[in-house]
Amino acid sequence: MVRIGFLALIPLLFALLVLPWPKVPRSFVKTLLFVIQVLPLPAKPLQWLTRSPVREQVTYTLPLGEGSGDLYRPAGGRKRAGILVFLGIIPVPQDDPRVVNLGTALARLGFIALFPWSRAMMDKRITPEEPGNMVQAFNRLADTEGVDADRLGMVGFCVGGSILAIAASDPRINDRVSFLSAFGAYHDIGDVMAQIASHTSIFHDDQDPWEANHLSKEVMACQAVEALEADHDRQTLTSLFLEADPGSTDVPEGLSPDGDIVFTLLRSMTAAGPEHHLSIEAAQDLVARFSPSYRARLDSISPVSAIGNLKARVLIAHDLEDNLVPVEESRRLAEALASGGNATLTEFSLFSHVTPDKKVDKLTFLKESTKLFRYAYSIVRLAG
Repeated sequence: MVRIGFLALIPLLFALLVLPWPKVPRSFVKTLLFVIQVLPLPAKPLQWLTRSPVREQVTYTLPLGEGSGDLYRPAGGRKRAGILVFLGIIPVPQDDPRVVNLGTALARLGFIALFPWSRAMMDKRITPEEPGNMVQAFNRLADTEGVDADRLGMVGFCVGGSILAIAASDPRINDRVSFLSAFGAYHDIGDVMAQIASHTSIFHDDQDPWEANHLSKEVMACQAVEALEADHDRQTLTSLFLEADPGSTDVPEGLSPDGDIVFTLLRSMTAAGPEHHLSIEAAQDLVARFSPSYRARLDSISPVSAIGNLKARVLIAHDLEDNLVPVEESRRLAEALASGGNATLTEFSLFSHVTPDKKVDKLTFLKESTKLFRYAYSIVRLAG
């Protein structure tokens, strides 16, 4: 029955997509086709109405080596809007069907999409070099044959959204980034540390119990340890928290002040029982006591330190029950950008972090799909 309904829509969708209708109806249909494509629905009319896109591997120069990515481009040679899509830390390969589906869907809609791949991110590491690397990836996209230099944007997920927010603020490119979509991103990685360690999310005076999942804890532990300057700190805490299940809860000897703070945060983060759990106030106090050099490392990968230079239109989205990054982080990001009047926040109840596969009832699915349509429509209008 569902498939028959989709088949009946084909003539209308085809006419609206290819005939010279006004811009709004065409954008509407493009968005509808895209949302149907990415949602877990049985029929994919976008594949029936458009030609197969081209996928190719590309390289570009980085300050510390060579970058690589997958470029998805539609068939045909006319000028297209370009979109840089950064997935951040994902525990799947670049050939994962969900990744390929997103790339091909964007290309079938008429966009040229570049998906850069980060070796550090694949190792669950967030390095200070990453925003600069994304600037270079953006330049590679802008120089791609067929890309319209006046229609360039960015779409980032999770850590990728935060890194792209920093990159889009870079004076080298901030005048050329017309829009930024940040889905499931964080505003300040220090705040994320405190919330994971305290098992609590916070926004202003509101506090709620919140438990990060294992991937979020692993990534944050890796980041917290790698940012330490002393070899002894890194070796000791790597052995305790990254190479095995935490054993002793006693503070190891010889740690630096930063090392002591990281140990206490990670002990609270990984402790099975509540006896070593920190309150949110205690965790925030510890993060505030990091040395200036450690704090600078956190700031280098946090939008909080850079978005004063952001000129793009910003679309922010987050699932209310996200257990990798609390929704409060997107609320802080939207609040920080509110004075410019150029940012909007959409909160969903449909996603498992950034994948629209949460099991919900039919009414909720319809409501959330409508919100997703509106969010995607804003991107299509800005890019198209």
